[in-house]
Amino acid sequence: MAPKKILLIGMLDSIHVGRWLSQFESTETEFVLFPSKKFRNLNPVINELLSSDSKVDLRLYSRWVPKSLLGYFDFAVHVLPSRIKMNIRVRSLRNLINQNEFDYIHGLEIQGAGYLLEQAFHGLKKSKAKVIITNWGSDIYYFKDFPEHKNRIQSVLKIADFYSAECRRDYVLARELGFNGQELPCIPNAGGFDIAETTGSITSSRRQIIVKCYGGQFGRGGLIIKALHKVLPEFKEYGVLLYSVTGDLIEDVQKLSECFPSRVRFAPQDNPIPHQELLLEFEKSRVYVGASISDGISTSFLEALVHGAYPIQTNTSCAGDWIASGAIGATPSLLLEEISTAIERSITDDSHVDFAQTKNFEIAGRYLKSEDLKKVAQTFY
Repeated sequence: MAPKKILLIGMLDSIHVGRWLSQFESTETEFVLFPSKKFRNLNPVINELLSSDSKVDLRLYSRWVPKSLLGYFDFAVHVLPSRIKMNIRVRSLRNLINQNEFDYIHGLEIQGAGYLLEQAFHGLKKSKAKVIITNWGSDIYYFKDFPEHKNRIQSVLKIADFYSAECRRDYVLARELGFNGQELPCIPNAGGFDIAETTGSITSSRRQIIVKCYGGQFGRGGLIIKALHKVLPEFKEYGVLLYSVTGDLIEDVQKLSECFPSRVRFAPQDNPIPHQELLLEFEKSRVYVGASISDGISTSFLEALVHGAYPIQTNTSCAGDWIASGAIGATPSLLLEEISTAIERSITDDSHVDFAQTKNFEIAGRYLKSEDLKKVAQTFY
């Protein structure tokens, strides 16, 4: 049987796209990658896959542009013309589909890849390719409440033969918005973890709080900063690491650092901590805290669960699905008092966080093993 040929549309600078593709290293699947949005550099995981001698056949949509220059090429060809109302990216995608025989066209995320693909379908020659749409985070849950987005989401779901998401909430919402195709398995978008390699000390012995501190459209890192101003004076032996700090919160984080000298470290979003180093920080942390107005599972929640940091994620995410399945953590609402109380309990109750570490590792072994999830992901095509 000939290898399946997949057109994958997604954010080529995203670790999540890289981790999705890495699940196919041992297969003979053929992937052609097309960027859903502008980017500067390929994600390192994608870059490594392109250079590796693995079985998977991975190539960029443009064969003749060096991968080191692809971001600049994309900007010149697709981004600059858009400023004079010429949507060349749509045209390029349509031409790519017309000129190839793909088995599947997979849009990883709706507001970028999904909208782009739906536009490209207008004027498209007849294609035998099956369309897969994967929901990321807030793609439906948040944007469905805006009429212009709701209409576009419905149009995307109309062209989809298959749909995948990482929590049951979004399968229900997709059906409510008119999806009538086949549901693919519900698994984390970023794949699984090598559970055997996770180490770390007993949670109650750790003295670090780790925070995903983003603001912008979805993040509510500012609430966590306020909670830390309440918590840190009482628990003087604790330090904090704030990562993925967005520009709108840098000043607030700097003020926190000035209030608690030598106890606060932070990494801005535009100069991120390398992923493997970040996982080591999770292994040194007693508690992880994340807050947003909307999210999917939150990959950080899963990283905390796997690496022994007590997970606190606001109830605007799908973290509750995992707690319902047996994981232990806290899902406060977007109220300062609830977030502060959850952090304080995780610091003061040693037996609770140690039991959570044991139970969460058990849940991770049952549902988050990399090899198990790879096998499920490979059934998508």
